Amino acid sequence: WSSDVCSSDLYRKAADKGDVTAQGILGRMYERGEGVARDIAEAAKWYSKSAEGYSKSLEQYRGAAAGGDAQALNEFAWLFATSESAEVRDGRAAVVLAEKAVAATGRTDPGLLDTLAAAYAESGQFTNAARVQKEGIALLHDENRKADYGSRLKLYESSSPYRAAEQSLAPAAENPMHVAALLRARATLR
Repeated sequence: WSSDVCSSDLYRKAADKGDVTAQGILGRMYERGEGVARDIAEAAKWYSKSAEGYSKSLEQYRGAAAGGDAQALNEFAWLFATSESAEVRDGRAAVVLAEKAVAATGRTDPGLLDTLAAAYAESGQFTNAARVQKEGIALLHDENRKADYGSRLKLYESSSPYRAAEQSLAPAAENPMHVAALLRARATLR
């Protein structure tokens, strides 16, 4: 129990500094009584702060994406194409965003091509996914990255989409407010 108390102190310090993930974890700790006394009001407070911070972060990314920033477009496209959550995935939106990102860079960024391939796969366009993935692989010089991209190519060639476990914009799976904020951002981008 003492290690739980210690971790709750660390999460509180990070949460007090605005760390959205720590705020969500602290909310869950209070909701479940893990390492702290169960307190639904305190849980709601931390969940609310977490959702507010997450929404602000998404708005900044959304603004950059709306302005044509290739990396911001790519972040949203990757999330919409590869999320483990079916509620978040949207192949059609992922393709539109990824195509804009790839066009903005003249098809020279293998990471953006990787995202476009994942978007095509999510939307069921496996032939396009495999073709674009091969195009991205051809631009790579690092053997580890080639192997990583190659593993996704095999998925696309077998008519399977890719699911990413961790993503920078991905909402905490247990926080419906984060999912709502993400869906709101997706609607705005569309």
